[in-house]
Amino acid sequence: MTLRASERIPYRIKGFQLTRDDYTSYVGRRKQLFRNNEVLWVALKHGGVLWQLAMEEAPEDFVTSGPSSRVTEVGGCYKTEDGDELWDEMLTDDQMEVICGVYKVERAEDAS
Repeated sequence: MTLRASERIPYRIKGFQLTRDDYTSYVGRRKQLFRNNEVLWVALKHGGVLWQLAMEEAPEDFVTSGPSSRVTEVGGCYKTEDGDELWDEMLTDDQMEVICGVYKVERAEDAS
């Protein structure tokens, strides 16, 4: 699976200093990711920091729209005790990290 540019975690060398441009870039990546209604909807349902950041992009009632038709492709399945399958979309780890502003930074042993 190929990640879209908005879903790639930025990589920085050890010792880098964040700048205003880094923050602006992060906000742009986050907004681009939230243009995908599936991602926005799941982030709103997720709660916590992800919900708070998603609320900047959509009204709260957006979450009541229900799962998309692609739920079995991009979601997870929960099985009840009766054996029923309940499907719901899920965010990937990369999507959650982009939304929260994660950067991957070179470690000391990587630099040598």
